[in-house]
Formats: sequence, structure tokens, C-alpha cells
Amino acid sequence: MQRLVNPMIDSAFKALFANPHHSHLLVDLLNAVIQPAIPILSVEYLDPVDGPDRLEGRGTSVDVKVKDSLGRRYQIEVQVVLHPAFAERIALTWSRMYDRQLDRGDGFDKLVPVTAVWILERRFGPDDRLHRHYALRDRQGGLLTDHCNIHVLELANLPPPDLEDPMETWLYFLKEARDWQNLPPGLDRSPFTEAMQIMKRFAQDDAQYYRYMAELDAEAEKLTFDNAREKYERQMADFERQKEKYARQTEEMAQMQQALTTVQEEKERAQAEKERAQAEKERAQAEKERAQEEKERAQEEKERAQEEKERAQEEKERAQEEKERAQEEKERAQASENKALRELAGQEAEVARLRALLDPSSD
Repeated sequence: MQRLVNPMIDSAFKALFANPHHSHLLVDLLNAVIQPAIPILSVEYLDPVDGPDRLEGRGTSVDVKVKDSLGRRYQIEVQVVLHPAFAERIALTWSRMYDRQLDRGDGFDKLVPVTAVWILERRFGPDDRLHRHYALRDRQGGLLTDHCNIHVLELANLPPPDLEDPMETWLYFLKEARDWQNLPPGLDRSPFTEAMQIMKRFAQDDAQYYRYMAELDAEAEKLTFDNAREKYERQMADFERQKEKYARQTEEMAQMQQALTTVQEEKERAQAEKERAQAEKERAQAEKERAQEEKERAQEEKERAQEEKERAQEEKERAQEEKERAQEEKERAQASENKALRELAGQEAEVARLRALLDPSSD
């Protein structure tokens, strides 16, 4: 039975791309991914291990490290399992390679661009982009220097590949070749035929294959551990979310209770205000009714006073009439008396005349 090999495992990947005898495969992969303005023509392999820094810190290692004929430097790394602080590891390995260019006394003008290429089996970013290109830019997009370029390729986000696209074709090979005994249609061409032959020779070499299997077992154990850790972290994240949700619900319930208490208090205050308003209204109505009664009594008093006044006027008029009648009676009585006196005086004069006529001595 033919042995199958996953080219994303370090030893298999290095068999493909870390061997100077077929460095043109690496050149083809780098040109496909980076697409430099000046294509890479050839590469010289460098020590993939960076020693400790000047402050005796830890060293770093990548799968493949090379420089091209223009002096530009490249690091290439494949990763099956992602660990915490993976982005920081990417930044550190790039910075170490950039820093190691200079020896004591060298000027900064000797620095050349360093490009890192990371090919990941799992998702790294927050979306489904296949290719992420990082550089040193400000918030408005201004480029600080072209010396820093980091390419992150996510095989989990590889769409049905366009076999006319060199980068997608290489990523298709790296993702699926573990299941191939022969190249699929459309891929039976250089450089993939040569890459497939290298994989077959690698699988047939017992020493290389057993070392590969040991790496595969280690990756499986690491993957199992990382899956368990991720599951634990997800469970803890779920627990924290549930805890936060419970805390929010508790707070919301307390706020709702407070709101209900406030509403009840407002309702009771409103009811008390309503009752006070009703009592004020009733008092106002009673005052109004009393005022109306007072008004009506005053009107009655006024009417009685008017009636009394009218009666008094009538009495006065009657008294005046009585007085006038009495005056008229007095005047009539006076007139009658005067008349009687005149008549009496006339009678007395007549008596005197008659006496004079009767008494002859009066002549």
C-alpha cells in the first residue's frame, strides 16, 4: 500500500522546500504568494535557527529561511496547530530575522526587506479571507517602510481553487496532497509533478517516513491537547458569558424591581395627588356652593330689603297721601269754618240790621 504524506507537517514541508537541490520549488511558491515587483530568480538557504538575543533571551526557529540574489530575506513557516499569542510569535520571528542582519558597527543602510510567509492549516483571522498581507502602515494607510511584509495564508479558507492562479494551486497542493496517490486532473504539470515525486520518495524512505510519523503523532497529541484546551476555553468562555448574562439578568431584574417600586410609588403618589385634588375639588365645590348660598341669601336679603324699601316707600306715599288728605280735610274744614263764620257774621249783621229796623230809638 502506498504511503501518503501530509506536506503541511514540518519534515515533509522541508523535504519539498528546504532542499537546495530543488530550490526552484521554493522560488516558485514565493513568487506565487508575494508577487514581488522584481521576481525572485534564485535563493540561498540560511540557518533557520536564530540564536538568543544580546540580552540572553530565547532563540527562535522557522521551517525555511533564505535570501535571494538581491539580498532580500524570506522566512517560510507552516503551522497545523495555532497556540495562544500566535500573532505575537509571527511578529517576533520576523523581528529576529530583521535584527540579525546587522553585525556590531554596521549601519542601518545595510538593512534589507524581510518577508515572512506563514501557511496555516486552521483559521487565523476573524473572517474568511485566504490571504492576509501585513505591513508597517499608519492609521491613514501611509507606509513607514517596505522592509516589513508578513503574508498569512489560511488553508481553511481556500475556496474551490483556480488552477490558473499559481498561489491557489500551490495552496491546493499543500492542503489536499495528503490524500493523493497521483495528481488530480489539471495539476499534472511542472512544478507539481516534481513536488509529487519528492513526496513519494520521502514516503518510501523509512527513516524519513518514521520521523514524519513521529511528528504526525506529536502533532496529533498537540492537536488533541489544543482541542481539549480550546474546548475548555470555550466552556470557560460560555461559563463567563452565562455568568455575565446571569449578572446582567440579575441587574436587569433589580432595575426592573426598582422600576416597579418607583412606578408603584409614583402610582401611589399619583393616587394621593388625585385624592388630594378630589378633596380640593370637593372643598372648592362646597365653597362654591356656600358662596352660591351666601349669594342667594344676599340676593334674598337684597330682595327683602328692596321689598322693605318699596313697602316703606309705599307707607311713605300712603302717609303723604294721608297727610295730603288730612291737609285737604283741614283746608276743607277751615274753609267750612270760614264759610260758617262768614255766614255767622252775615247772620249777625242781618240780626243787627233787623234790630236796627226794629228799634226806633236807634235813629
